[in-house]
Amino acid sequence: MATLDDIEAQKQMAIAIIQTLIYDATAKANDAQSADRQHQWGIVLNQLNEQRDAVLGQAYEDEPKLPQMQVALDTLEAVTEQLTKVAVRMTGVTAFLNNLADLGGAANQAVMALKKKT
Repeated sequence: MATLDDIEAQKQMAIAIIQTLIYDATAKANDAQSADRQHQWGIVLNQLNEQRDAVLGQAYEDEPKLPQMQVALDTLEAVTEQLTKVAVRMTGVTAFLNNLADLGGAANQAVMALKKKT
């Protein structure tokens, strides 16, 4: 049975995955040897921060009833799994840039899972 605490915990797991990528990208940006590479890492970091902030800023809005809460929790669990799979592929700047769309899609799914269904 899903609870609001379960939903919040799963949301925090998704945020933690994105935050880990931010730490990794920041370290790689700091080690970049050229201005072009630093610029590319800047693009990556801006997008990662936007995605993290979108998930972080979205509270669970739907009715606190079991069916809606379970759907939200199931979706967030799937999103967390997807974020983990995408994160593993993100090693260099090219891989980060190539996988940002997948990461953004997963972050958007997390936000939508938390929003009120009309």
